[in-house]
Amino acid sequence: MHRCKEIDDVLSGTTAISCYIQGRRNKITVCNVGDSRAVLGQIQHTVNLELNYDTTDNNNSTTPHEPSPSSTYKAIPLSRDQTPYRTDERNRVLRQGARILSLDQMEGLVLYDEAETMRTMEEKEVKLGEEIEADGDPPRAWSPDGEYPGTAFTRSIGR
Repeated sequence: MHRCKEIDDVLSGTTAISCYIQGRRNKITVCNVGDSRAVLGQIQHTVNLELNYDTTDNNNSTTPHEPSPSSTYKAIPLSRDQTPYRTDERNRVLRQGARILSLDQMEGLVLYDEAETMRTMEEKEVKLGEEIEADGDPPRAWSPDGEYPGTAFTRSIGR
């Protein structure tokens, strides 16, 4: 792609995740960059404690059946997104000179108050499964000198 003159890839990059499962050691190694995510489904065995009654016998009596086991899955996060929502990632990119702003703040549609923005973001440290932004305008990492790249993730593979 870098050699193709018709494609401008100056601001290109990608996020990725890989998992290596070592069966004999019962170990999973996860590598991630950006906001790609890996989740493991873990079987959770439960026992249905309700007694089920059989009314189909000829004596019209009710005979209890044994409790039946059932299974559900629990989502186990194997990675953490690398985004400006995370305090450690936000502080890391700020130390490198980047600016953290939403697109609306960058375009001047929302008043930018750095202290207020940082305080609000500290309160919104996002955990897996939580709603990120109701209005869909996440914080982005911007170049200190221009209106680029504006990524909603703080690490990527590429230029």
